[in-house]
Amino acid sequence: MIIYIIVAVVVVVLIALVLRPGAEVNGGSLDLFLGENSSDASDDDRKNAQEAEEAKYSEVYTEEGKQVLVLYATEYGFSEEVGKKLFDHLYAPPACQPRVVNARDREVFDLMKEQAVLIVSSTTGDGVPPTDARDWLEDLVAKDRSSYDLSHLRYSVLALGDSNYTHYCKTGRTIDATLEALGAKRVVDKAEVDQEDWPVIDAWFAAVKAKLHELDLDVRADYIVSRSGSAKQEKHGRLRPFAAEMVTKYDITDVPPEDDEERKVIHAEFKLEAESELSYTAGDALGIYPLNNPPEVAALLAALGQPGGDSLVPVPKMAYEPKPEKEMSLKELEELLRDGGASISKNRRLKEYIELREVADVLEEFPSAIQHKKVSVTDVLTNMKILQPRYYSISSSPVIDKSIVSVTASVVRYETLGKKRTGVTTTFLCDRFDVNQRCPVFINKNPEFRLPGDGATDIIMIGPGTGIAPFRAFIHERVASKAAGTNLLYFGCRHRATDFLYREELEKLDGEGKIKLRTAFSRDQERKVYVQHRIAEDKDAIWSMLEGGAHVYVCGDAKHMAGDVHNALLTIIRDKSGCSDEAQQYMHKLEASKRYQRDVWV
Repeated sequence: MIIYIIVAVVVVVLIALVLRPGAEVNGGSLDLFLGENSSDASDDDRKNAQEAEEAKYSEVYTEEGKQVLVLYATEYGFSEEVGKKLFDHLYAPPACQPRVVNARDREVFDLMKEQAVLIVSSTTGDGVPPTDARDWLEDLVAKDRSSYDLSHLRYSVLALGDSNYTHYCKTGRTIDATLEALGAKRVVDKAEVDQEDWPVIDAWFAAVKAKLHELDLDVRADYIVSRSGSAKQEKHGRLRPFAAEMVTKYDITDVPPEDDEERKVIHAEFKLEAESELSYTAGDALGIYPLNNPPEVAALLAALGQPGGDSLVPVPKMAYEPKPEKEMSLKELEELLRDGGASISKNRRLKEYIELREVADVLEEFPSAIQHKKVSVTDVLTNMKILQPRYYSISSSPVIDKSIVSVTASVVRYETLGKKRTGVTTTFLCDRFDVNQRCPVFINKNPEFRLPGDGATDIIMIGPGTGIAPFRAFIHERVASKAAGTNLLYFGCRHRATDFLYREELEKLDGEGKIKLRTAFSRDQERKVYVQHRIAEDKDAIWSMLEGGAHVYVCGDAKHMAGDVHNALLTIIRDKSGCSDEAQQYMHKLEASKRYQRDVWV
């Protein structure tokens, strides 16, 4: 089997694996591994490769070893990655008898018939369950112990999340509490993982395996006799993206090319042909699979001592072969190189060293590791992470044209160590992907970010920078449907003249009375002004709208903007209510009634 590997050399080191069926060849040329040739692979190729991969993890239980279900709930693929590594950990001697199942395949597994389940679950954004797990989790939460008693079941939950969000690890916490309420008993306590913290993951792996071997689990015949239910042709989605044609692309900023401080932002539109069967709602996101930047691929090839990219290298076969305990981060790569003869002292500068470098940079700084064959090309290639799709809030409304979906993307360019760096997907879209070409896309549903059902309801939208994207969709939809409610939009950027996104469109709508536009241009005056300052200025109007039942939406940066806006709203409520505790309760009620919704990212 020839394996095509696409490398995206970014700070966290990501690669895409695209498997193609063929002769039993345990090797391939590096240009196939690292180039952009993956576009040659057909849907059938990808399907066959996926089935080969899944076969490893979905074997039926045999009457040996402790039978353990590894259940994962994923949005971007990391929970799946962790679940499959857990499989490898459990399968290694002293072996358990694990199998791995996606929570979306709920017709395949039955917790009433399992003895032990280990659940790896992510939380999408600010407390939203992964798309794949929503139906299963909704069904589980609705269960009652009187009819669904899980007192026989042993379990543990690994909750993955990002502490920058308010509802950190919420999905994992919900699963853990629900299983306990249904009578299941913990193998070990729930572990919460912040931003792919592998030491925490590894510690949980070790703890659950040790405890599982202490349990007296019966050896049973497998209740699953066929996985045919999950083998049906899958609709277009994250695992089977649709090759959509780009029909429009243009720059919506006026940033000079030589200005490294300002970011170009592009508007891109894709056509969703009827055969895609893809549909979306205002508030959803578009997932895009990029290809790699050729100069970065060339740099990695050169650092690996393979500038031509035509050498044959061994590739692991699809079999029950042990994989590395965890994916290779830059730190691990540095340690591997150090063990091979290189030397970097472990001190407070190590973190800075890692953050500033890509894999090729590290290899270039320690060429002896490659030259002396202390570290092989295969060592590097087989320990890289899988390249994930990037998600962009959709900036169009299907009410206007359901066959067109648009995104608003800020092109990432920066410099470290004297080298120009670029974002993987935005640079691909901006520089190397043109109108009439096709790229793999899918719709990522976001049910927690929706317009109110009643068009008479007022809405307050807060979206600086590219956070404007979903609100452009909201506004288009509300205007097209002649919604009677007020559309109050807060938009912010650095300069009115250079990065006021959709300026003409928004000012026209404001002039026509279809929206109320409030802007904040942070660098156009000596004192920086942000959207939270405009919100504070409008405290009386905002309080009146909230008391009248308005919905509040926030989109954009989770680290700073979202928190600042949240505090500005709290201040208004506290000042009007006269009590801090009441302000917190007021905000909680807004959230619980879906009148305060956030689509934020780190």
